[in-house]
Amino acid sequence: MSFESDFEDMFPFTVTIHPFSSEAADGTPTYGTSYTKKCMIEDDVKHWRFIDRSEFGPRRMLFLDDINLDLKDKIVFPTGFAPNESTVTYVFRASDEDGYHHTEAFV
Repeated sequence: MSFESDFEDMFPFTVTIHPFSSEAADGTPTYGTSYTKKCMIEDDVKHWRFIDRSEFGPRRMLFLDDINLDLKDKIVFPTGFAPNESTVTYVFRASDEDGYHHTEAFV
């Protein structure tokens, strides 16, 4: 079933998203106009090891509706979360039998 506004009460947090724009000459990222988005934040300590022996262990998982995130976007968390900001490391767009449902972002 597609995401419906009835589920918004499951998203008690608000994050600020700074969309990646470009890199300055020195390699410093620059960001476009920021916006806020309601979400669910779950501290998630999954640890994945891939066949090439590389490893991945995100600190948090965000559940969001109707959003496209870039891996270079910066996420700023609400007061009380440490670290307070992070970049996106992996994005998964979850679907069900009706199509797109929600976005899961690992940070």
